[in-house]
Amino acid sequence: NLRSIGEHQDLARELGGDWVHIGGGITWAHHDDRDHAEPLRERVRSLRQWGYRVETLSPEQVMRELEPDLFIDPDRVEEVYVAPHEGWLNGVGLCHGALSAAVRRYGAQIVRDEIVGITVQSGTVEGVVLASGERLPADAVINAAGPDAKRVAALAGIDLPVERQSGLLIVTEPAPVSLRSVINAPETSMRADGGWRLLLSRYDYDVLVESEVPLESGHPFPQQAVQNATAIIPGIAGVRVEGVRLGILAMPKDGHPIIGFDPDIAGLYHLVMHSGMTLSAIVSNLVREDLLGAEVPELTPYRPERFRDTSHRSINVKSE
Repeated sequence: NLRSIGEHQDLARELGGDWVHIGGGITWAHHDDRDHAEPLRERVRSLRQWGYRVETLSPEQVMRELEPDLFIDPDRVEEVYVAPHEGWLNGVGLCHGALSAAVRRYGAQIVRDEIVGITVQSGTVEGVVLASGERLPADAVINAAGPDAKRVAALAGIDLPVERQSGLLIVTEPAPVSLRSVINAPETSMRADGGWRLLLSRYDYDVLVESEVPLESGHPFPQQAVQNATAIIPGIAGVRVEGVRLGILAMPKDGHPIIGFDPDIAGLYHLVMHSGMTLSAIVSNLVREDLLGAEVPELTPYRPERFRDTSHRSINVKSE
């Protein structure tokens, strides 16, 4: 993660992009909640052993020196953990910047259509079929479809062990609050979202999502979630919900990335992971080397072959 954050910053500088926002990550737990406080301390110890920079500050220090609009109850919180190099990434900006550079520098072509078929001949990929009926020949097809990776793999008859998970994100109206850091608190997780808006999330919000249909902004729960967040951001009292977003996550069966050529279909390359946004900068460089035939030991633990005993061709696909 740390290496990828650095490479994201390098890429943004190279392309003149403004999609990387490094303001630090701030995390704490209530000392009277041992089920969360002790695992958090253990996680911080592990991160430090790996060389990951995490500072320990008091609630008063954080409120005075880092985030004046934040409230951390000193009666319930003894230690606050600050990772100065963390932040957030605007995915739309990153994708636009990277694709635009690929077109300008390398003559890449962007085809705005849906893939509805993968042509396979004698166990080897030959190209893809688009919804328009157009066929695109290809030496390799990279399945980087995120939560739709399982559907794309199925077009070639492969049962890729990836599930879809829904996440609920709540966006406030512009609020009189200045927040630089990404906040991970017991009450909620939040960050700035541009235009003085705040973005809120919490795992237990996600259970309210049914059939990947988000709640409407007028639903009472999102507004209650904002009200609950006033415990740590008093300045958002009375601020209304502007929108509710639904995020669909890709979750490989064992939680780890799936990267590499499919063991059963030559030329079909899977590239799917849960932390795709964070890891995209470093993984893209490793995948480039992999596709060019170089030895990339960093990717060895994530090859699709590890699922060979449990994953199988579940759909009969006619060779075309």
